[in-house]
Amino acid sequence: MDAVDGAQLPRLPIPEVAETCERYLTAVTPLLSEEDLERTRAAVAQFLARDADGLQAALREYARDKPSYVEDFWFDAYLKPDEPVVLNVNPFFVLADDPMPSAGDAQISRAASLVISSLHFCAKLRRGELLPDAWRGKPLCMAQYGYLFACARVPSSAGDRIESHAGSQHIVVMAHGLLYYFDVLWPACEELCISEAQLAENLRRIRADARDVVGSTASAADALAARVGVLTTDSRAEWAAARHELARAADNAELLRVVDSALFVLCLDDESPSEPDEIARTMLHGSYRVRDGVQCGSMLNRWCDKLMVIVCANGAAGVNFEHTRVDGHTVLRYVSDVFADTIMRFAAKISAGIDPAVHSAAPLRLARADSERPRARGRIAPAAANGPDGEREPDPWPRRLEWQAPRGSRLRQRVRFAEVRLSDLVWQNETCVLEFEKFGKLAITKLDASPDAFVQLALSAAYFSLYGQLVCVYEPVQTKAFAHGRTEAARTMTPAAARFARTWASDSGDDAKEGALRAALLSINELHRLAAAGKGVDRHLFALLKLWEERAPAGAQLPALFADKAWRALNHTVLSTSNCGNPALRLFGFGPVVADGYGLGYIIKDYRLSFCASSKHRQTARLLETLDATLRGMRDVLSRVQARRRSLADAEGADYGFFADQPLGVGMPDGTLRALSERRESEGPARPGKRIKAWPSA
Repeated sequence: MDAVDGAQLPRLPIPEVAETCERYLTAVTPLLSEEDLERTRAAVAQFLARDADGLQAALREYARDKPSYVEDFWFDAYLKPDEPVVLNVNPFFVLADDPMPSAGDAQISRAASLVISSLHFCAKLRRGELLPDAWRGKPLCMAQYGYLFACARVPSSAGDRIESHAGSQHIVVMAHGLLYYFDVLWPACEELCISEAQLAENLRRIRADARDVVGSTASAADALAARVGVLTTDSRAEWAAARHELARAADNAELLRVVDSALFVLCLDDESPSEPDEIARTMLHGSYRVRDGVQCGSMLNRWCDKLMVIVCANGAAGVNFEHTRVDGHTVLRYVSDVFADTIMRFAAKISAGIDPAVHSAAPLRLARADSERPRARGRIAPAAANGPDGEREPDPWPRRLEWQAPRGSRLRQRVRFAEVRLSDLVWQNETCVLEFEKFGKLAITKLDASPDAFVQLALSAAYFSLYGQLVCVYEPVQTKAFAHGRTEAARTMTPAAARFARTWASDSGDDAKEGALRAALLSINELHRLAAAGKGVDRHLFALLKLWEERAPAGAQLPALFADKAWRALNHTVLSTSNCGNPALRLFGFGPVVADGYGLGYIIKDYRLSFCASSKHRQTARLLETLDATLRGMRDVLSRVQARRRSLADAEGADYGFFADQPLGVGMPDGTLRALSERRESEGPARPGKRIKAWPSA
């Protein structure tokens, strides 16, 4: 994994500021009236004349010793806001159905399999054996993988920070809102210290113990008080205050360290969502279920500051992840490898003559484990007897984390209020799914269209068809070809895309719609190319603004470009979209980024498309219904025009001698006879064998 830290990759280029401003004007043109656009042109001209050169020079100087000129500013954009990470930051994936379905306990079987495959991925990563990512033969930066496991977002009164724990050996498991942990790796050589069978048994014990504890609690309110994970869903300031109060007890501080340093959190939910909408909501924020006035849903069974693997009682599974240091394509590689590893282990069992329902054999080195029930206290055990090579022998036996309420604390109230605020947040959000099975990538490609650009235009046209408005559309384009590359924004409501949206909603015929669509496809393809090359608009201007904010004296006037209406319009993303998926995934989604917006995650597969839309109750299902019709309509228009042109092209190349023994038009496609007849009348008699000249395409 030579390019793991990006040291061998070029740095993200800082574009010329004049070029960025020119692209900025193009990006905001569809969002503004002519009058506003004139004011924006004046603001940009003023910015270029007064501020741009100085800020650009300062940015180049700032970036001299940094792997990426925008990276630190980007981290601050995630870590400084006070909003909860639920719905505002964390995306989710719904995994494809279990390739190793169990006839028995679907949850335990799926969870054990996912954990084992995740540990295989983690061990490969730590040993440096993970094959580097590449795109069209070019290596991509792997720096993000160092923050996938054993990493946590930690709140504090001074703002959030990201903590990484390189030597972590354990995972945390949540069931009924309670937390448990046990070791899963040897520290030195990064081998697994637990078999799949032993892991499955641990999970059964944890699930049973959690059920017993919650069931024996005097009241639902008492049970809620122990579910401190819900604090991670609160505003960052509230969570920071609660965490500070929680850590006043020495045992709690130790338990927080256990959770923060875990490789990841496995959430065993006690519900069985079956409908796509229901599954998506479970993975995005958890379920809402109130009993006796107290929340009991799976929204309590989360620790939102870490990578979470979520497995429902029926085996439905997904991933929810903290987004500050990792992007969707990094987590996609992880879940893809996990999916592939699961299939390979399944195949290996079959080839070895083992019943696939039987858990895999133990690894080469198993740590010792006693046979007691999960221990009541959550202290870290003293170091066990050393294993080979002088390592501390891992302890693969599960322990429950028991939180203590410090004297005089408001911890019980904090948990209660955090749950109520989360419930409000969930009730304010609506999530719907469209699993579109009419066609997919292959059919779109046959129409000479980029699948992603096709979908982007369908989203914009569907919104315009429903609301009659041209709005800002955001699509991230990865820039991992550069050191520490993340994403660049593609603002896909281009002028050509705006013309297409208007044309699509009009009574125009196929030819006009097809022409507008083709022009818009080209504009988005070019936008993607520029963004991937680091020549976008958003990241460059964002860095210039943040640098100005850091260095400007008190009371300084904001540069004209950033004070202008167009800058606010560009950053008010009504359609926040992202394409992220492959055969390992069923759904992908995230929350809206503005109050009147939509979060739209989609997956493009060979024969189908899937969309997950969320909004604050803005007719989400209706938008997806409009999108369904728009996708079919766009395909039909392109197909009809393409078929007609092929028919005409076939006729153009036909020899008149071919029709000598049969009436003109026999065996020809509909419409071609009329075109031929009209052409012959205009040209007069044709000589035998003469080919018809090409006529203008429609």
